[in-house]
Amino acid sequence: MNQGFVSFIFSNVTVKMFITIIVYTMFGVLLNELIVPFIYSTLDPNKKIENLKLTIGKYTIEYGKSFGDLLIGFVILFVIYFFLK
Repeated sequence: MNQGFVSFIFSNVTVKMFITIIVYTMFGVLLNELIVPFIYSTLDPNKKIENLKLTIGKYTIEYGKSFGDLLIGFVILFVIYFFLK
């Protein structure tokens, strides 16, 4: 079993896979460290969206960060659509 797993890894791991992982990591860093903070500072400079909460009884749902990420996703898709149109 162990030898089969090792031979599977060596036979199926390719240079394309490593390049894909590196490019994905580079885009993730670019997006999370540069683009998203820039959009947040433009759309929500006072961080009101990020701190949105909904209280129901004794439970609090903090939906602001998710809503902000969804908003940024739509902005990025709109910009890509606008430039590729």
